[in-house]
Amino acid sequence: MCKILTSKEIREVDAYTIVNEPIASIDLMERAALSLLKEIRCLFPGHKQFVIFAGPGNNGGDAVALYRLMSVEDFNAQLYVVNEGRKYSTDCSTNLQKLDTLNIPYIHLGSIQDIIPFDSEFIVIDGIFGSGLSRFVQGFYLEVVNYINNLDNTVVSIDMPTGLVDANNSENRGAIVMANYTLTLQVPKLSLMFSENELFVGEFRIVDINLHLEGLQKAKTNYYLLQNQDLKLLLKKRSDFSYKGTFGHALIIAGSQGKYGAALLSSKACLRSGAGLVSLLSVEANNRQMDSIIHNSFPEAMILPFESLFVDEVAMKFSIIAIGPGIGLSKDVETRFEGILKTLKCPFVLDADAITILSRRSDLLEIIPENSIITPHVGEFDRLVGPSSNSFERLQKAILFSIKHKVITVLKGANTAIVDTNGVVWFSNSGNPGMATAGSGDVLTGMIAGIRSSGYSALQSAQMGVWLHGMAGMQALGKQSFESLIASDIIENIGGAFKSLTQ
Repeated sequence: MCKILTSKEIREVDAYTIVNEPIASIDLMERAALSLLKEIRCLFPGHKQFVIFAGPGNNGGDAVALYRLMSVEDFNAQLYVVNEGRKYSTDCSTNLQKLDTLNIPYIHLGSIQDIIPFDSEFIVIDGIFGSGLSRFVQGFYLEVVNYINNLDNTVVSIDMPTGLVDANNSENRGAIVMANYTLTLQVPKLSLMFSENELFVGEFRIVDINLHLEGLQKAKTNYYLLQNQDLKLLLKKRSDFSYKGTFGHALIIAGSQGKYGAALLSSKACLRSGAGLVSLLSVEANNRQMDSIIHNSFPEAMILPFESLFVDEVAMKFSIIAIGPGIGLSKDVETRFEGILKTLKCPFVLDADAITILSRRSDLLEIIPENSIITPHVGEFDRLVGPSSNSFERLQKAILFSIKHKVITVLKGANTAIVDTNGVVWFSNSGNPGMATAGSGDVLTGMIAGIRSSGYSALQSAQMGVWLHGMAGMQALGKQSFESLIASDIIENIGGAFKSLTQ
């Protein structure tokens, strides 16, 4: 798994690499510059026109080294060194001396007016400040950042957009570069995961600079980014002697008058994701209409009357219960939901209306079985625990919520955060904007329930469900667009998403 580290933690890995590889720090910077150049070539094949802004620290040193590599390869590149009276880091200074030795020209930027005009074909590289920034961008640096942000050019930031702090930006009042791409070195940083920073980060790519593997393994963190190989390791091989009972019996409690589609989407996604059997019921007193809809549309699902839940021999056969999509918010539904939580003791996946009921009946949180999975979007989570002013604050609340209630929290978004009962966080970025569509969350609920039913742990089910949901959405784009993609398309591509873990 890819660790998400703070600037302090990554500096410790740098130091470990320097001592244990061993390698001089200036040579490590050279390696970073070579890796950056390789990534830039992949991003912009054949492009040769670049304007680089370098600061006085090691981020600036990376930028200066990158400029030298471009210059000796006949790129049309310009370098502006931005230093408002600060000392240069040792390695940045060494790289500037190399430029002098090679007679490669550059400009010490003292005023915005010193910038030689360039057209929109030039790609701007921001190497002013990286993840080590410890104060807000002000003064002349602010002027330079504002100049960059007013350009129409494509902007690429090295490691972090200048001005963006590596974790918590809630008190940040300085200027921040608005990059189209962020080439983050070795590991991602936490603030790259948050929606309000998208304007600054753009698309982020991880650039491997070959820091010492043992140093990375020793680095301690509670934040990780899921990657495809992580999910491949989780996938279990099915025995030839398996039968439907091997993979459990999932119960989906979903749908109500006018919302039976939620029940259909959840139950179908559940069976597509590995459950051996799926039963479905509505908390409404009379669900004959759902009976007809499901039998006509999805004959593989079984329909149960609500009262049967409280018969021991029925209740005991379920390996997982998913409840919430489209159940409604009436007082009668709330009462029935309470009865289900108090009576049935197997693990739950709680979503949608079930979460809204919990937000107004916080007493019910205390009876949710441990290792249940709760899957709120941002609005539902804020109703549950109170509003947050930013994503960092919301994530900290999710961590505390998971620890307190011993549940897995799946905080849905572009970079969905999966928080385990110890407060460790895994982010997944496998989806796409087309998945912001009606019923997408119902599909995720069913997928997590299906994976849990088939024998995976609660955490594994959340990780696999979220990742495969995103991958199915990505595969759906092969035939659809962001605008046309619907929840049923995601279901139709669940099989392809699973196959991607075997290739």
